[in-house]
Amino acid sequence: MDLIIRPFTPEDHLPALEIHNAIWPDTPQTLEDRLEADGRRRADLVFRRYAAEVGGQVVATGSFQHMEWFFHPRKFAIGMQVHPRWQGRGVGGRLWRHLLAELEAFEPLSLHASVREDKNGWAVARHYGFAEESRAWESLLDLSTFDPAPFGDAVERVRAAGYRILSWAELGDTPENRRRLWELDVEVSEDVPHTHPFTMPTLERYEQQVFGSRDFQPETLLVALSPDGEFAGVSQLWKTQPEHRLHNGLTGVRRAHRRKGLALAMKLENVARARALGKREIRTFNDQTNRPMLAINEAMGFVKQPAWIDVVRVLRSE
Repeated sequence: MDLIIRPFTPEDHLPALEIHNAIWPDTPQTLEDRLEADGRRRADLVFRRYAAEVGGQVVATGSFQHMEWFFHPRKFAIGMQVHPRWQGRGVGGRLWRHLLAELEAFEPLSLHASVREDKNGWAVARHYGFAEESRAWESLLDLSTFDPAPFGDAVERVRAAGYRILSWAELGDTPENRRRLWELDVEVSEDVPHTHPFTMPTLERYEQQVFGSRDFQPETLLVALSPDGEFAGVSQLWKTQPEHRLHNGLTGVRRAHRRKGLALAMKLENVARARALGKREIRTFNDQTNRPMLAINEAMGFVKQPAWIDVVRVLRSE
């Protein structure tokens, strides 16, 4: 087999998109998604991507990069995608060895990846010496069958306590509100379960990642305001593919305002807003150790999908 591995070029996006959608038909990407993601990468962080081709046809892609949200100069995320028609033919092994050779210039301490337990990537990761670090559940809520009745007046109770739940569209997109949201995110993100120390972005970078995203939807970024006007909690639904689906990103409440029902109230309010927008499904991810949020999702009827497993291969000691 005449396999050539070379640096990725802009012309490789279309075949790479085909490969991704062949592997992940339930979570398709668009060309616009890929180009936007590339456009928002930080230039000061390492990112290398390669294409593997046979007879001029791209059959696999691979990459490694610094992890912006868990930054360490010698720790890297690594990934490969081999078209299903070319799996089991040695392409992945050749590409893996190429990535390792290219990485050596950075003297990496460890490599990190995420695989889904029902896909062969989990077996491949074990074959290449990766071990499990943590698991996260992907869960799905079918909005066509969701029944709000069991939750009674959960939203009204937090309002009766003096809290207000407003969308970003209702709050107003001002520099001060952006700063207050970032400060809220900084606090609640510290308590989200992480395997590695979390690297919170600067306010400027946060604005780029949130408000500069094509998937940002002001109608479903909800903020809970305390009786004195503090940003007490946040719950955000992002646009995603396919269009009938929304992705539930961060839901979090400041420590001083927890155990008041705010997280449930915000999620219930967002369900109503998603339905009003004609959406049929919400998906979310939660670390398996995040019992408080898992309990809310289970009570609401989110159905667990195959778990995502974060894996690590240690190459050198620190």
